[in-house]
Amino acid sequence: MNQWMWGFALVLGLLLLWVVFRLGAAERVPEPSYRRVALLDKGVEIREYPALAIAKTPMRDASLGSSANEGFRRVARYLFGGNRTKESMAMTAPVVMEMGDTPALYFYMPFDRSLEALPATMDSSVRLQMQASRTLAVLAFGGFVGPVPRTDTPGLWSCRELNPGPVKPIPDFLHA
Repeated sequence: MNQWMWGFALVLGLLLLWVVFRLGAAERVPEPSYRRVALLDKGVEIREYPALAIAKTPMRDASLGSSANEGFRRVARYLFGGNRTKESMAMTAPVVMEMGDTPALYFYMPFDRSLEALPATMDSSVRLQMQASRTLAVLAFGGFVGPVPRTDTPGLWSCRELNPGPVKPIPDFLHA
């Protein structure tokens, strides 16, 4: 009985170590570098991002359902070896969905690669392009975002209160 409990404790300990390792690995997914320009009320940051290479694909509609899943799979296939040189590249975060009039999904390419150094796509619906440098207001939040845009999210109202002027939000949705 005593050996059984020690064995159980060992297995439980190894499982716990594996979970901690996996959670730690998830936090190490590379993200774009930025310069914080300002920290506003209610946790909103103004950030400047450099020009970055992206792999982008159109979506059928601006939904978080099958259209988003198809777009994600197309770009992920490119990233994980579905390209002309069959090169697998590192995953980056975030995955971005443009939810405007022409819905699209894109991944940032590895940040140490120029557009010219990326392998050519095999899927004509996946386009490699440079995203211009830009300044964004960012509000980090946790949790799940459902298929219906929420207007009762405190952070969204905070952004509206901070700048009720003529600033038009960009229709991006960070999916990562």
